Amino acid sequence: MARTFLLHVSLHWTEYKVDDLSLWSFAMKHAVWLYNRLPNRITGLTPLELLTKTKADHKDLLRTHVWGCPTFVLDARLQDGKKIPKWNRRSRLGQYLGFSDEHSSLVANVRHLTTGCVSPQYHCIFGGMFETVYAAKADNWTLYDALSNLLWDSDRDQYAEEEYDADGMLVYTPPPLDKVWLNEPERRNREKRLREQHNRREQQEKIQKEVIKSFDPPPTRPRRAPPEIIPDLSDVSDGDSSISSDSDSLGVFPESEGDRVWADHPERAEGNDDANAPPHLIPWNDTPPQINEEPQEPQEPTAPEPERQTQPRRNQ
Repeated sequence: MARTFLLHVSLHWTEYKVDDLSLWSFAMKHAVWLYNRLPNRITGLTPLELLTKTKADHKDLLRTHVWGCPTFVLDARLQDGKKIPKWNRRSRLGQYLGFSDEHSSLVANVRHLTTGCVSPQYHCIFGGMFETVYAAKADNWTLYDALSNLLWDSDRDQYAEEEYDADGMLVYTPPPLDKVWLNEPERRNREKRLREQHNRREQQEKIQKEVIKSFDPPPTRPRRAPPEIIPDLSDVSDGDSSISSDSDSLGVFPESEGDRVWADHPERAEGNDDANAPPHLIPWNDTPPQINEEPQEPQEPTAPEPERQTQPRRNQ
């Protein structure tokens, strides 16, 4: 948008360096001012409405003017209420460079054509049709072409450039303009460029996958862990009968606790008095063991204790 402002001024006004590249910042600022107040084609909302959550009446757009157009500013003495000689000019010519940031939207920034000073002005008349200024003749198109090429090569907004790999092959190119700004041949060229870009992207991804696959080690087969056997304890009961029946069915007879204790010490088995006897020779003693019992004194019989008789409690 800012580039369009400069090109438009260069075609309609060729004096006082009104299309100088030093005015690019003012053109960009005015382009931002317009963008924030223009409604979207789909939603109908402006960026300022989305930011402030307030419906706008779009009166600011009615007060705007063509950027770079000639502007006639009232003489300062007349603005102060004073008088000037009858044959003196009542206004001076300037160039409109957008609205002032320090004032309301009615105050314009006007450039002095001689000194180049930019200042806010209040009493102005704008010539948006460029009818009061001089323009070059139509045969001087070489100047216009030179200006256009200068602006396009050095002052355009280029957010991306073409990228090439180490072999010089084109990897990426900026996307083309939208279909709204193109004619039919340019639209066909746009579709062709998009297909080529898609094919280059697929080829680049395929090469990257092959490179990554060449560096990856071969996959190893994971070892399977043996299945864990969990005994089923749902059929086990607490009764001795169930345990004995299961043991009999399996051919296993239960043994006592003593047998398990002395099984590892045959020399200490029951009745084996000789510790040096072999484990398979167990002598057996048929005589019962002698027990020394001391005589107990007879106890005198004790009389039973009389029962206690309970009497009912009297009420006092």
